[in-house]
Amino acid sequence: MKKKGLWVMVLVFFLVSLAAFSAPVSKKKGDYVVGISNSTFGNLWREKHVAETVAVANEYIKRG
Repeated sequence: MKKKGLWVMVLVFFLVSLAAFSAPVSKKKGDYVVGISNSTFGNLWREKHVAETVAVANEYIKRG
């Protein structure tokens, strides 16, 4: 029974990994997406983190 559970976990991990890494990739120049994962936006540290990330992203956009 334990082996069956292990194989189910391996299969689930494989399928999740496959889905995560099989997203379409654009080859056009300048066609980039920057993502940020933020679980809760309720405290100051996270708000500052998001603001700084957006500021850095905007600098890269200006540079081309």
